[in-house]
Amino acid sequence: MSKPEDAVENYLVQCTEARGGWAAKMVDKGRRGAPDRELRFPNARTIYVETKAKDGRVKRWQAEYHGALRALGYTVAVLWTKEHVTKFFADYDKRFYMSTIIMLMVLIGAMPAAPQPDSGYHPIGPHAIVR
Repeated sequence: MSKPEDAVENYLVQCTEARGGWAAKMVDKGRRGAPDRELRFPNARTIYVETKAKDGRVKRWQAEYHGALRALGYTVAVLWTKEHVTKFFADYDKRFYMSTIIMLMVLIGAMPAAPQPDSGYHPIGPHAIVR
């Protein structure tokens, strides 16, 4: 028997694969609340996605798990409909396109890789300099 959110999850998998990614089914033994899918894209981009039925709710333990992933710097999305998946990927495509353009500009020398520190820059403070 299929769940109401299966159509959304299947569409998510199709959209991920169309972008050269892999939508791994998530299982975290011993912990509740893992998102349904871990989307793995080229260049080590990872996004976690929870799919829900149109009237579904994020449970407390899921929200806690999602919060823990976000605290580690990961993107976590909760998607209820195919339209949400389409919008999610439209936003992803824009971000990916812009980051690719910036990376290419750095590679061809049209843009510096990162601001260069001046001669007085000390990453942990001037008090740490040993002479």
